[in-house]
Amino acid sequence: MKTSRNWRLFILLCLILGSVFRLIWVQDMEYKGDEAWWYSKSQAIGRTEPIPIRGLISASGVDNPGMSLWLVAALAQGFGLDTPTSLVRSIQVLAILALVVMFLFARYRLADADQLQWYWGGALASVNFTAVLFSRKLWPVELLPIFSIFFLIAWWQRRNSWGSFFWGLLGALLGQIQMSGFFYAAALFLWSALFNRKTVRWLMWVFGSALGALPLIPWLAYLVQGDPNQRGIGGKFHAPGIGEYFGYVWHFARYVRDWFEYALGTSWVSSIGLHQAEFAAYPIIGGFATYLVFAAKTLLLAALAYSGGRLLYTSWLNIYRSYKHTALSNWQSVLPSAQTPQTIFLFPSGLIGLGLLFTLGHILSPYFPAGFWVHRHYLIVAFPLPYVCLANLALRDTRYGEKLLLAMWCAQVVVTAAFLYYIHVNCGAPGADYGVAFGCQLGA
Repeated sequence: MKTSRNWRLFILLCLILGSVFRLIWVQDMEYKGDEAWWYSKSQAIGRTEPIPIRGLISASGVDNPGMSLWLVAALAQGFGLDTPTSLVRSIQVLAILALVVMFLFARYRLADADQLQWYWGGALASVNFTAVLFSRKLWPVELLPIFSIFFLIAWWQRRNSWGSFFWGLLGALLGQIQMSGFFYAAALFLWSALFNRKTVRWLMWVFGSALGALPLIPWLAYLVQGDPNQRGIGGKFHAPGIGEYFGYVWHFARYVRDWFEYALGTSWVSSIGLHQAEFAAYPIIGGFATYLVFAAKTLLLAALAYSGGRLLYTSWLNIYRSYKHTALSNWQSVLPSAQTPQTIFLFPSGLIGLGLLFTLGHILSPYFPAGFWVHRHYLIVAFPLPYVCLANLALRDTRYGEKLLLAMWCAQVVVTAAFLYYIHVNCGAPGADYGVAFGCQLGA
């Protein structure tokens, strides 16, 4: 992409494709027990039911804060959305709006290497299989991207008072939409406090965080008091056995794997289930299997292996040279600092900081209602970092980086389009996690 005109046209293409992928065949949406529950609550809250302080029970064994329900009910009732498909439409539109905001931020606030990485990150996010799949589900966690992009924009402007204020405010709200948001906000807070604290207006951040936390007070009281029907705070601490530590390392490694699989859009195992071999043969043209999906996944994995291997090699080489020619007392120079480019500073806060906090939550699972196993959809809260991180990884190859990213973008277009068509012609993926599509269910 040598000129700004080429980028404008490519971004327009990305937004068009991203919108089509999210909005087409809305009747094919997933619709199981959770989706039906969210839809019924969106119609009842404030009408036939009181406004709740708690939401749906989480994987950690406690109820989520109530804001997730408030937002879904506000969307449904504020815009007169009285069918599951119309409610999903609003979620899809907000997902598209998050992409628009991302591109606008990159266009008007970033330059040079930062801008290029965010442009390519937005391009990948537009057509990414995982992002499209999740944005076509009726659940509040997909409301996170529009909040997450403004959260990062506020952090970017943390040197001024309003930037720090809104960073704190939005960070407090993220976890109330889905509890993964607490971990994400904490990771960026800790990373900034440890390595870049002089750039933050901390008093304004505290004011924003306190204001955003006000709706949490009733939920915090419930969390501390516990619920006889749910697991609360309790248990005696014990020293983990040596075998448990290997489990914690695996938990973190699994998170890192999920981070890159999420950005690549290569994990459709749970959605497709036993239909994987059939899907790999798609698209079917003239009755013949093309196996383009299999080829696209192979290309994506090969591109990641090439980029990751190249990074590991150059990192090892730099460490070796530093060891040979630099005093060991200068090891602090490799840590993030105020001089680190902001995009580069963000990556370890999400990939390392968030992963370590998730792992800590898993370690504390027996004692606190904050521990849980990380699910791939928790990474929705990190939008758009996984995609920008993947773009950064490829662009480290200054010669072939953009060509590699374009090939990955094309491969993701193939996978996403094939998946949507597969779901459409097969009424979903019966017997797998996706289940029978909404439009094919009796009474839909």
